[in-house]
Amino acid sequence: MSSELVVTRNGPVATLTLNRPEKLNALDLAQWDRLGDAVLGFESDATLRVIVIAGAGTAFAAGGDIEEFTRVRRTPAEARAYDVRVMRATRAMTGSPHAVIAAIRGACVGGGLEIACACDLRIAAESSRFGIPVARLGMAAPPEELPPMVQLLGIDGALELLLEARLYDTREALAKGLVTRVVPDDELDAEIAATAQRIAAGGALAARAHKRVVREWARAGSLSPAAIDQAYACIASDDFREGVAAFLAKRRPQFTGK
Repeated sequence: MSSELVVTRNGPVATLTLNRPEKLNALDLAQWDRLGDAVLGFESDATLRVIVIAGAGTAFAAGGDIEEFTRVRRTPAEARAYDVRVMRATRAMTGSPHAVIAAIRGACVGGGLEIACACDLRIAAESSRFGIPVARLGMAAPPEELPPMVQLLGIDGALELLLEARLYDTREALAKGLVTRVVPDDELDAEIAATAQRIAAGGALAARAHKRVVREWARAGSLSPAAIDQAYACIASDDFREGVAAFLAKRRPQFTGK
């Protein structure tokens, strides 16, 4: 993996750090591809529970690399091809069986906010800023990247964000439902670690079923028989038997993901 995307592993938690701090972690096409490759590479890893997306330095991600637009996003056809590669990365996050957390510090703008919206949880440091000010470039945001934002903000909220093209502070982002939680800047790393640990301490099969059911319902307004079957299959698992036994014995469960 390129040094522009640093992948680290700590037991059941993998952290993917966007590492272009000199550009506030703005993503070029190669970076979008690396991010998608990394998330997809963990898809079948049954020992993984959580993926954390973070940014190096003072920003989460300041969007796409605008300088690159002059070479790769000059026409409608090029823009469509560009966005297919962006969506490969964000769809990998929403489709991942693992919980995906955005650890947001500083600018979370444009494509950076698209990444955050594709995550399951968005935990932000107090000094973070959010927005999609693409109207200032005279371009529309990638149409197929907007539904997750509409799900979070509603129609009025999404239009406010896009039409006014202004940045939100964390107070406003939290009030509007754009972020899950806000913590003091110096507590972000500890909060991310604690959140990942809480997720990892639960049953893996249940967590995967919950993510699939919620994501399917949000996308389609209905549930597939396969998603329903996956949820009920937890009852036949060793984890369910261990969870009940641990509860009755008043001890911590030892889940195996089976």
